[in-house]
Amino acid sequence: MRPIRLVQKPLSELIKVVFVQHPVDLDRFTVRLLGDILPDIKDELELEFDKIEVYPGPQPRGTGDIELFKEGKIVGRISVKTAVSGDLKVAFRKIWRDLERGKDGIILYFVTGKRKNVEKEDLKLIIIYIPNSVIAYTRSQVYYEIQDKIEEKTRQEGYEKLMPLAVNEAIMLETLYRSIITEEKAKKAYEEARKAHEKAEKAYEETKIIRKLLEELKSILIQKENRESRSS
Repeated sequence: MRPIRLVQKPLSELIKVVFVQHPVDLDRFTVRLLGDILPDIKDELELEFDKIEVYPGPQPRGTGDIELFKEGKIVGRISVKTAVSGDLKVAFRKIWRDLERGKDGIILYFVTGKRKNVEKEDLKLIIIYIPNSVIAYTRSQVYYEIQDKIEEKTRQEGYEKLMPLAVNEAIMLETLYRSIITEEKAKKAYEEARKAHEKAEKAYEETKIIRKLLEELKSILIQKENRESRSS
């Protein structure tokens, strides 16, 4: 028989969803990003801490990707998963295992959204905070609550619809784009260098012609002087 768990808050109050308002740099989508963001949104997430430790790589045994401290004492261990393929459900399944181990969870979910009467799409990072106490509910209940929270936040932010962004593909495309731009710049620099080289060669050939003409002129002048000296 599974142990009975007491929950002080309803599920809808436990899960927190926050849209990050400032532009997101995809090159910084790792756990390090949260080290800068969490202190600014801790009130929205109902977190209390005065110090944050971030472990973007392998962390010490028994710790989380992020540890929160208050007055020198640890008050939270958080596991962080990123929906790199744009599939929220995959990231949620991974985070659920850590919730069962007693850690809280955060899912980083990148989306693009378009507001009414606005052509430009916005890139948004959705931070989904899930305390480990939600395991008193079923996994499907928690997942659908997250979906409801995102839809509610979407309406509040004035977006018509949000589309998941596959971060791994976006970074690959960004890398490809930069490679193409770099290659185009290299080609342009090569063409400019080639043209400069051609101009230099042309100038060199013209200089050779001028030098030859000067030598011929000098020879003619010398011959003239010799004839004049003999005639005198």
